[in-house]
Amino acid sequence: MTTSAPATGDPSRDLSRLARGGALNLAGSVAYGLLNFVLVIIVTRGLGKDASGVFFEAVALFVIASNTAELGADTGLVRMIARYRTLDRVHDIRWTLVVALVPVAIAGVGLALVGLYYAQPLSGLFGSGKHTDALVPYIELLILFLPLSAINTVAIAGTRGFGTMIPSVTVDRIFKPLGQCVMALAAVAFSAGSAAFALAYGLPIGLSFVAAVTWLLVLERRSERRMHGREVTPPRRLFSEFWRFTAPRGLAGVFQVMILWLDTLLIGALRSSGEAAVYTASSRYIVIGQAILQAMVQAIAPQISSLLAAREHDRAESVYQAGTTWLMVMSWPIYLTMAVFAPVLVLVFGASFTTGGPVLVILSLAMLVSMACGPVDVVLLMGGKSWWSAANTIIALVLNVILNLLLIPPFGITGSAVAWFVSILVRNILPLIQVSRFLGLTPFGPGSRAAALASVPIFGGIGLACRFVLGPTVLSMLVFAVTSCSVYAVVLWRLRDTLQLRELVASLRPKAGRVEPLA
Repeated sequence: MTTSAPATGDPSRDLSRLARGGALNLAGSVAYGLLNFVLVIIVTRGLGKDASGVFFEAVALFVIASNTAELGADTGLVRMIARYRTLDRVHDIRWTLVVALVPVAIAGVGLALVGLYYAQPLSGLFGSGKHTDALVPYIELLILFLPLSAINTVAIAGTRGFGTMIPSVTVDRIFKPLGQCVMALAAVAFSAGSAAFALAYGLPIGLSFVAAVTWLLVLERRSERRMHGREVTPPRRLFSEFWRFTAPRGLAGVFQVMILWLDTLLIGALRSSGEAAVYTASSRYIVIGQAILQAMVQAIAPQISSLLAAREHDRAESVYQAGTTWLMVMSWPIYLTMAVFAPVLVLVFGASFTTGGPVLVILSLAMLVSMACGPVDVVLLMGGKSWWSAANTIIALVLNVILNLLLIPPFGITGSAVAWFVSILVRNILPLIQVSRFLGLTPFGPGSRAAALASVPIFGGIGLACRFVLGPTVLSMLVFAVTSCSVYAVVLWRLRDTLQLRELVASLRPKAGRVEPLA
């Protein structure tokens, strides 16, 4: 599962390694997306529109605070561990873990204390109407898990730097969200209050923290056996090297997660908790497709870092283009389906959530652009351009906040969706230009063009035809699904070489669970 690997070797094996790591992580990320989606259904069905809106606002505050406490160290560990293994600096990994995790723990505890002290003002700021105090019990309980959540995320990221996706998939992608779903179901079954739902969300995070840290330490000890008395870089120099790259990523990470969750808080403050629930539930569909992107990002990051460190730019671009092609092959059908059948899909949350249809349409169209750019931000980061990534995210966040403040009061959740649409475009187009101009890499190739030309007429065209003839109903969606998937399978087979699907299919065989060396 873990090997030290210099970035030299047969370029033809790069796509196979990416496919194997991506396939394993894809299974976990899809499971993660589905389980989080199930959690949203449990909460909306169990609590109703207004009460579930309060829950989502509390989760938004928790996620923003947790990401802030991570300080960007998750991305830093992935890059540094993969880089040190490539450059035969395995002996520096132990102190790098200390350099990364101690500041995260301190930041987590500090933010938890701040959250406890300001629980009442925060609830008053983001609550609305009769719910101005409803956030307090959620904040007071969830904040206790904040340091554990931040360390858990960073530790899981560190395991990926060792070339294995198994801890990330099993612990973070499956175990944690599954535990949250089971405990939330129990809270609904026993008609428990807000404290039970807060614990249902937080306790699995604590258990995941224990597993993640243990696994990371085992991997570090295993790699350390190859030290052979080598000189260790002074901790002060490691600290400087790590945080020069990571600090701007920490800022970018905070702003990035704020783009994802600030909408929910602003809708709750400017409109109502009920509308915040509709917006959050409808936009969670996007997470299912994003699971595919997240899988590819986590698989491609250490490999891109290794290849760029070895100045293998042609191989890095080949991996980047293949990853983008596979992203589009898998995600464009999903988002086209969501855009066409949004009125049907939002009904799963209940009849009071039908106003979320336009939100789903707008965000689905934005995600088509995002997937066509591939894992562009992680390529920028692995190229060492963390300050550029931070600047891009700040620009996107500023636009998001301004547009939300302008559009939410008159247009409600639809206005907020437009604000997020603009943010998604900025967060992808700016790094796309930078990666192309300064790193000489582009995601576009024959594969991505073929993926677009195959999916748009099949899922967009057939979907619109079925909806026009049979209406936006479950029946029309079923007819569409059978027809489009059958045609798509035939087209993929005909284009399998252009889409480089042989390596992806090969990764699904039994040996796919073994992640090979990075190069």
